[in-house]
Amino acid sequence: MIVLDNSALIDATIGYEERPGLDRELITQELHVPHLIDYEFRNALRGMLLGSKIIRSRAEGAIMIKETLALVRYPESVTGRRTWDLMDNFNPYDATYVALAEYLGCPLVTTDAKMERGARTVEVRLY
Repeated sequence: MIVLDNSALIDATIGYEERPGLDRELITQELHVPHLIDYEFRNALRGMLLGSKIIRSRAEGAIMIKETLALVRYPESVTGRRTWDLMDNFNPYDATYVALAEYLGCPLVTTDAKMERGARTVEVRLY
């Protein structure tokens, strides 16, 4: 069981960089995510499209891959209070992933080194 953050989900679904360990996490672990991931995912794809980092068909392929993943989603009521407590170290989006990993007592998987440096209460697997 892991909490999967959006940066890792993006990298895994678009194949932006080869991260074999990350692919293994997605295949072998139960994936838990906060409710906001669906919007954050599409926003990141939009930014990559607008920045000409990917083409539309690659973004649409990423959406199709994401739709095949069995993501266990959690509402704001589970993480909201703790997210607020973490505001000194994280923006609200990143804090939501850390709060969920704390709540579940499981590792947080990310490609964001800032999250690894800031998280002191959970195991972070950086890819």
